[in-house]
Amino acid sequence: MEQERNNRSAELTQALNSRGLTRRNLLAAFAASTAMIALKEGASAAPYSAQQVRALAQETGAAAKLVIANGQDLDEADPHYFKSIPSYYLMANAYDNLFGHPYVEQEDGGLTPEVDENDDWVLEPWLVESWETSEDEKVLTFHLREGLTFQDGSPLTAQDVKATFDRGVSPTSVYSNLVFNLMTITSPDQIAAPDDLTVVLTLEQPTAFAYKILATNVFNIMSAAALEEHATEDDPTAHQWFSKNTFGSAAYTLTKWTPGVEWELSLNENFWNKDAVLNGGVLNRTIPSPQERLSLLVNGDVDIAFDLLPKDLSELASNPDIAVLDFEIPWPQYLGMNNRIPPFDNVDVRRAVSHAIPYQTIIDQVMYGYAKPLKSPCAEGMPTSDPSFWAYDGGPERAREILEGLGLSDFSFDIAVRNGFPTHEQIAVWIQSSMMEAGANVNILKMTDAEYLEKFNSGALQSWVGEWYSWINDPIYHLNFNFHSAATATNGAGYSNPQVDELIDAAMYEPDKETRDQMSRDIQQIIVDEAPWGLLYQINYVVATRANVSGFQYNPDTTSKYWLVSKS
Repeated sequence: MEQERNNRSAELTQALNSRGLTRRNLLAAFAASTAMIALKEGASAAPYSAQQVRALAQETGAAAKLVIANGQDLDEADPHYFKSIPSYYLMANAYDNLFGHPYVEQEDGGLTPEVDENDDWVLEPWLVESWETSEDEKVLTFHLREGLTFQDGSPLTAQDVKATFDRGVSPTSVYSNLVFNLMTITSPDQIAAPDDLTVVLTLEQPTAFAYKILATNVFNIMSAAALEEHATEDDPTAHQWFSKNTFGSAAYTLTKWTPGVEWELSLNENFWNKDAVLNGGVLNRTIPSPQERLSLLVNGDVDIAFDLLPKDLSELASNPDIAVLDFEIPWPQYLGMNNRIPPFDNVDVRRAVSHAIPYQTIIDQVMYGYAKPLKSPCAEGMPTSDPSFWAYDGGPERAREILEGLGLSDFSFDIAVRNGFPTHEQIAVWIQSSMMEAGANVNILKMTDAEYLEKFNSGALQSWVGEWYSWINDPIYHLNFNFHSAATATNGAGYSNPQVDELIDAAMYEPDKETRDQMSRDIQQIIVDEAPWGLLYQINYVVATRANVSGFQYNPDTTSKYWLVSKS
C-alpha cells in the first residue's frame, strides 16, 4: 500500500510537470489568450454608456443590477479550462456545483465560509440532497435534489453529472484532468449514474481532500445534451462553443461579452432556486486602472470594486459611503529564492536573507495592515499550520553575521518584479534597504510579463516576489505543488529534499488523520529550517463595495455567488 501511494503521487507530479503548468503563472499565461467577441452567431449589443452604467449603479431593490469594476476581462467560459480570475467568477454564477458553503457574517458585513474544529471549510448540500462515504473511503455516493433544471428548463440529472465528469477526467483540458487525477479518478469507469438522482464515484485510493476538490468550480455541472449538441467532428468535446457561451443551471446566464469593455449576467428564468436570488443581474466592467476603479466606486458609478491598492483601501475605511470587506484567508506571499543556482543553492544564504526581511514593515508600509505574519509555508487558516518552527527574527544584524561567516562580504543578488505589480516593487525596495544594512546589495529588475514568465519558467531568476493560493485548503496538497522535487512546473524555487519528498508521497493519500497531520508538521519544520521561500506575509482578500451593498461573500475558490448580493 505504501509503495502504491508513492507511485501514485509520483505519477501525478510527473503529469503536472510534463504539461508545463506553473500555478503562480497560470493567471498571466491564460489571461493572455484571445477573448471571443461574439457570444452567439451575430453581433453583440453595444456597450453601456457611462450615464447608463451610473444609472444602473444607483438602482436599489430586488430588481436592481449589480455594477462591478474588475481589472481584468473574461478570457474563457468553459468550466474545464484554466482562465482569468473574472472568468472564475463567471463560472460560479452561471454554473452550479454539488456543494455550497454555509456562511458566517464578519464584523465588516462580509460573509465567509464557516469552518469546523479542524480549520476545514464546512460543506453544505446544493445540487445534492445528501451524500455518503463508504467505510473504506473509496466510494462516494451522491443523491441529487429533485426538480433541478438547466437554463432552458431541461432537467438536470445524474446523467448530466456523469457526462460532465467523464469529460473532465478525459484529456479535454490539463486543468480538469489534473484535478480529477489528484482525486485518484483516472477513468470514466470510476463514475456511475445508476439512476437519475444518484451519482457514484469510486476512487483508486482514499483521498482526504476529495470533497474539497469536488466543491471547486472545475466540478460545475454541464448539460449532457448541450455537450452533444455543440460537439463537432473537429471539436468532439464542444470546447469551441463553451469557450464563449454558458449553459448552466445557476442564477444567471451570460448574455453579453464585449472584450475589454464589459460582460453581463442576466437572470436565468429557469433557475431551480429563484427564491435565493436577491438582485436583477450583474454588469461587470473591465477597468484596468486601480485608480479609475477607485474613483468609480467613490463616485457611486459602480457598486463593487476589485483589486484596489492597499493604501487606497486604508483611506476608504473611514468613508461612510464605502464598506471595505477584509477576509483573512491562507494566501502566502513569499520571496522565491532559486535553490538551484548561486547564491541560493546555499541554505545559509537563504537563512540570512530570511533574517533580513523587514516583515512587519512590509505589512505596515506596503500592505497597510491588510496582511499578517506568515511563519510557515502553510498559512494560518490551513489545517495543521504550525508557526512554532519560525526562527528568523534576527534582522539585518543576524543576516550580516551569517554572511560574514560564509565569507560573503561583497554579496549581491537580483529580485525580479513584474510591471503592473506596484506592491511587489515596494516589497523589493524594503528588502533592498534591509539587505544593505546586512552588508549586501540587491538589484531590482523590473520585467514585462513575457520576460518574467520566460525567465521564471526556465529557472533563470535568482529571486522574485511570488504568491500561491491553494483552493484546496489541504496542507499536503499545498506542499506537494510547492515543495516536491518532482513538481518542477510549480516548485518554482527548485527546492529538493528527499526526506520531504518521501513524507509528501506518504501523506498524499494517508487515510489516518493523526498520522497525516503529523507528517504535515514534520514537512513544515524542515521547509522552514531550509528556507526555500522567504515567508513575507499572508495577504487578506479585500473587496470594496458601496455601503448599501450586502451579502458579498468570499468562497474557497476566491469567487462570490453574486445572486446572494443585494442593494438597499
